Amino acid sequence: VTRELWIEYFLPMHALKQWFEKPGSVWLFVVAVYVTLFMTVYRHHEVNDVESSTQKIIVEFSESSFPPKIELIRNLPDWGHLGYYAIVGRVAHYIHADEMRLRIVSLTFMLLAFGAFVLLAKFYCYSSRLNPIWISLALLIFAANPYAVSGAMEIGYTGFFLFLLLSSLYFFEKEDYRWTPFFLSLAVLTDWRALVLAVVFVIVRLTASHSRLIRPERGLALILPFVIGVLPIVAWNSVVPYGEARDWWRLMKEHSSFVHPDGLFYSFALIPIYTLFYSWNWGTRARVRALKRGAIGTLILVPLYFLFPVHFDKWSVLKFNAEVPLGLIDTWAIHLGGEYKNLLLFLPWLAGTFLFFQLLFRDVMDQSKPVWYIVILFFFIQPFVSGMGGVTGDKAFLIVAPFLLLFTLSEVLVGDEGKLF
Repeated sequence: VTRELWIEYFLPMHALKQWFEKPGSVWLFVVAVYVTLFMTVYRHHEVNDVESSTQKIIVEFSESSFPPKIELIRNLPDWGHLGYYAIVGRVAHYIHADEMRLRIVSLTFMLLAFGAFVLLAKFYCYSSRLNPIWISLALLIFAANPYAVSGAMEIGYTGFFLFLLLSSLYFFEKEDYRWTPFFLSLAVLTDWRALVLAVVFVIVRLTASHSRLIRPERGLALILPFVIGVLPIVAWNSVVPYGEARDWWRLMKEHSSFVHPDGLFYSFALIPIYTLFYSWNWGTRARVRALKRGAIGTLILVPLYFLFPVHFDKWSVLKFNAEVPLGLIDTWAIHLGGEYKNLLLFLPWLAGTFLFFQLLFRDVMDQSKPVWYIVILFFFIQPFVSGMGGVTGDKAFLIVAPFLLLFTLSEVLVGDEGKLF
């Protein structure tokens, strides 16, 4: 009986545990799931309006020279994402991409982003005795994000941008100053929020105990993303291109505030939902002083939460006079709570705000500081993202989600003996 129980129950569980301890194998599993999902469900989906607009711009860039002509750059009918259109447009030129092939390109970049995430997680866990199971679980949480799925299955820059960000951080941690500026400069040309990493890399190197900025090539590598980021602004003579995008920008400036605190508050509410126990860990391991400060900080912000309640997507209200939720969580809150959705969001906001203060006040190890700075700066820019025409809500949170997971993995101490809690 004992032997039969071992064969039927314990042996499969032991085999599953061994499989989870190999993050590379779990990444291959994620690849298989995403490819299967693409082939069976999303392959023949009709192209939505956003995909159609993106595809048209990609076609224009595919028919242009490389680098793109200045006129094409100046009149780009989008808020930005120049780096994405330039690279994917060139890829589309060589593979004669149609709708399905462009979706395959999106899928490929998202899977590469998952791979870069695994490499970073292994790097941060190398010096600790953290069980690799936690890396695998973090990857599954990242891959299960519905916006990661949609970013992989639809024509868009999401997977491309995540791949560039994670690759930039990986090569920076490896002190490879040939590839770091390449990936980061391309990321800056794709979305201005990549400047967060550029700023963090400079801060880390300036504050490092053994700073190596005295070497000219390293200093140049850190400055290059800022220089590259200025070039489109010079071509546009503004922060957005000419034409339709410039009209959108003027409409936003005339009818909407530049600062939106509710964007920050909504991001706080998403922390305990999209990262699960990887963020709850900050509270369970916090010191008494951090717990007290977090509680005080959260209580101070409670009146502000109700003074600046979470609204609908600002751009949709201005351009289409439509009340579009900020994302999946906001949609559920509206469905369940109606006009009282902010009361429903209050509980996850309360938990997320408290956890954010634990993150802010904790004693961070040196190896975790780059990720810590990235996460903190991401939240600090949230009130300005909507005013700058950036993507907000759940989709924007996908950008910081892998860094939140990586921070928890990197903060595990050697004495924890493979345990996260």
